[in-house]
Amino acid sequence: MSDESFSKPPVADPLYEALGKAEKRPRRTSSPLGWILGGLTVSVLGLGMYWVDRTFAKVESQLDQNEDQLSKLIAQVQEFEKRFGTLEGELSGSRARLVQQSQTLSQYRTEQEQRQKALEEELKRKADAEQVATLEGAASHLRGNVSELSGEVTTLKGDMGGLKDTTGRHGEELAEAHRNILSNRHEIQTTRADLTEYKKSQERDYFDFELHKNGPALDVNRVRLRLVQTNQKKKQYHLEISARDKRITKKNVPVDEPVYFYVGELKKPYEIVVKKVAKEYVVGYLSTPRDKS
Repeated sequence: MSDESFSKPPVADPLYEALGKAEKRPRRTSSPLGWILGGLTVSVLGLGMYWVDRTFAKVESQLDQNEDQLSKLIAQVQEFEKRFGTLEGELSGSRARLVQQSQTLSQYRTEQEQRQKALEEELKRKADAEQVATLEGAASHLRGNVSELSGEVTTLKGDMGGLKDTTGRHGEELAEAHRNILSNRHEIQTTRADLTEYKKSQERDYFDFELHKNGPALDVNRVRLRLVQTNQKKKQYHLEISARDKRITKKNVPVDEPVYFYVGELKKPYEIVVKKVAKEYVVGYLSTPRDKS
């Protein structure tokens, strides 16, 4: 507000002289009712901050529980990896035994074929019917042994195929478990960072004020406020704000509606909220960020 608006009138004016004397007296920034309303506002804000802190503590507790569950899941995955390693060792042993049995079977087949050929040649050489029957029985018994060994080899191959399928499924489950761990860890870290930033953004200072219509401007924490007009029926007001050579006019602002404005180079806004609109005055608070960056 410029000095020209308060220049002395050309003639003596008793009203002007009374105002001048009142201007020299210390000004009261608020009435007892303003102090009571301010105290209530601070109490409500304190309860709000207490609720935010409790909510933050609960969320942090939930995060700790999630981290405990994540640790248990990691331990289970590690146990599963250990069992998977044991299973791979057993599979390697089964493969080695299968190779060895296959080699033994091949050698046995070769020996049986050689013996069978020798028996057949002997049958050709002998004409005795009894000897021929005995030799044919022996050959049939050898064929049965060969068939039985072939069946065992087939069974081992089937077991090996099933073991490969089981190993493949376990490998897929292990990969899925690793993906879940990475996803949960990222979500926990993101949630914790968001909560920390939210709590930091709620750290503000509050200054109560009571402004009278057509009264002098009021300095609230280096912000000058002047009430121009009120509308008690519609619960609206007209306010002028001055801060660091910056002047803002807000008209027809409803009660309880925040008015945000920036001061200087600050990244976080100042906030004005009027909680009561009377015929000749308004009561509210100015909120400023503690973090001045």
